[in-house]
Formats: sequence, C-alpha cells, structure tokens
Amino acid sequence: MLASCDEYPFASTWQGANTGGSYSQRMIDAKQNSGGGRALSLFYLYNRIIEKDRFLVWIT
Repeated sequence: MLASCDEYPFASTWQGANTGGSYSQRMIDAKQNSGGGRALSLFYLYNRIIEKDRFLVWIT
C-alpha cells in the first residue's frame, strides 16, 4: 500500500492545513486520498462553491 498524508479541515479551505491553524492529519491509502480529492473538487464544482463560500460537512 502506498500511503499519502490526508488532513482535516480540507487543505483547499480557509481553515485547512495550508493556513497554519489547527488541523488533524493521518496517513491513508494514496488511491483513496486521490479519490477523495477528486470527489471534493466535484462537490465544489457542482455546488458552485467558490473562494470564501461557507459550507458544512456532515459526517454520517
């Protein structure tokens, strides 16, 4: 298994790891991480999420 570092909040958000704020990280399967990134990009596209738009993440 090839591992990749995943983080939450998403790196692509204003609260993400890129901002230097508080976040969690964990090594996960690289294919799953890439798939999650693609899914997140599609979520932004289909829901017309643009810079500084607020959205909620529901974990079920």
